[in-house]
Amino acid sequence: MREILHAGAMPAAALAACLLAVPPSAQAADQTPDAAQKPSLAQADQVPHLEGTDEPAPGTGTGMTWGARLLVTLQSDQTLNSSGGVKPFNNTYSEPELESFVNFGKHFALNSLVKMEQVRSVSESSAFRAEGAYIEQLYAVATFNPVEIYGGKIHPRFAKGWDVTPGLYGTDFDEDYELTEKIGVGGAVTANFFGTHTLSVESFFNDTTFLSNSLFSRPSINDSDVLRPGHARHTDGGAGNTETLDNFDVVLEGADLPHLKGVTYNLGWSRQKHGTSEEKNENAYVAGLAWEYALTEAIKIIPMFEYAHVSNQGGADISVDYVTFAIGADLGQGWSASAHATIRPVDDHAANDDYTDHLVGFSVGYDLGARLKKLAPLLEGLGVEAGYKHERVARENLNTIGAVLTYERKF
Repeated sequence: MREILHAGAMPAAALAACLLAVPPSAQAADQTPDAAQKPSLAQADQVPHLEGTDEPAPGTGTGMTWGARLLVTLQSDQTLNSSGGVKPFNNTYSEPELESFVNFGKHFALNSLVKMEQVRSVSESSAFRAEGAYIEQLYAVATFNPVEIYGGKIHPRFAKGWDVTPGLYGTDFDEDYELTEKIGVGGAVTANFFGTHTLSVESFFNDTTFLSNSLFSRPSINDSDVLRPGHARHTDGGAGNTETLDNFDVVLEGADLPHLKGVTYNLGWSRQKHGTSEEKNENAYVAGLAWEYALTEAIKIIPMFEYAHVSNQGGADISVDYVTFAIGADLGQGWSASAHATIRPVDDHAANDDYTDHLVGFSVGYDLGARLKKLAPLLEGLGVEAGYKHERVARENLNTIGAVLTYERKF
C-alpha cells in the first residue's frame, strides 16, 4: 500500500504513481472545501480508480481478502479580502473518507468509497457547516490480465489534474472537468510495448439512484448555495444526466517510456449528452504530462502540465479552457513543497461575454507521523500542510490562506 499524506505533503514518487493511475465557480468569494489528492489502496495492478489513483487488484490466492483505508482531515481556510460583496471569513471543515475493497480470489474484486464533505457553499465564518456523507463509488472488477472489466458506481478515468496537482489549493479549478458519481461500465487493456500503456473506454450516466442520497445535510437542487444535492434526479438536468449509457470517455495513459525515465502521460476525450433542461452536448479533451526527477538522493521534484478544453460545459453554451502548470518537491526529512498555477479562459457565448480566470498558489507540508511514530506508533500517518492561493473568478479577486491536518490509517 502506498504511503501518501496529502496533496502538498505528497512525496514525489507517490505523486508519480498517482499520475499513472490520473462550470466555473459562480462566485469568487465562495470558500468551499478542496478535494485533496487522496491516498490509494494500491496493490500490483491498476483497476478503475478510487479518487483517480491506483487501487486494489484482485488477490493472488483462491480465498477472500479485504482491506480499508480511513482518512480524516481537519482544514481551516481564511479569506483575506472582500470579494463579490462578501467580507473576509473563516471556513473550518472536515473531509473524512473510507476506502475499502474485498478480493474474491485472483480475478474478482468489489471496491467502495464513502466520503463526507461540505455540500453547500460557504460565504460567512462557520465550522463544520452543511457536511453531507454519501457513497461516491461502489463497483465490481473482473481482471484477466491484461484486460479489466468493471461496472457499478464508478469514477471515470478522464484527466488527472483534478487529483494530482500538488498544493493545498492546486486542484481547485481542475475539479471543474472531473467526472464523478457515474453509473456505468468500462474496460481497460494494458500493453507493454515501448513502455507501459493503458487504454480504457467507459460508458456511463449521472447517478440518480438511491446511491446518490446523502446523510446529515441534504440540500435541494434549487437551493442557492447547493454544491451537491441531497438526492440527484433526472429532472435536475445537467451534462450526463440521461439515465442511459450514452455518455462516453476514452483515455490513454502511459509510463516507462524508452529513454524517458520518470515521464508519464495521459490523453483523454469525453462526451456527455445534455439533460432535460439543456440543449447542447458537452465535449471535452485533455492532455497531461509529468516528469519525476531526482535532484539528489534526498530531493525529488515532479513538474507537471495538463491542458483541458470543455465545450458546452454542463450543457450550456459556454466553452472553457484549463492550462495547469505545477511542481511538487519531496525535500527529504519529512518536508515537501509545491507551487501551482492554472489559467482558465471562459467564453460565454450565451451572454456574449468572455474573460480569463486564474489561480496561483504554493504550499509547504511536513510528515509529522514519520517523526512521531517511534514515540507512538498510532501517530504514523499524521501530516500537516499550509498554503496560500490567489484566484480571479469572473473578474473578482480573492486571497486565501489555510492549513490542513490529515490522519491516515490502513487496515
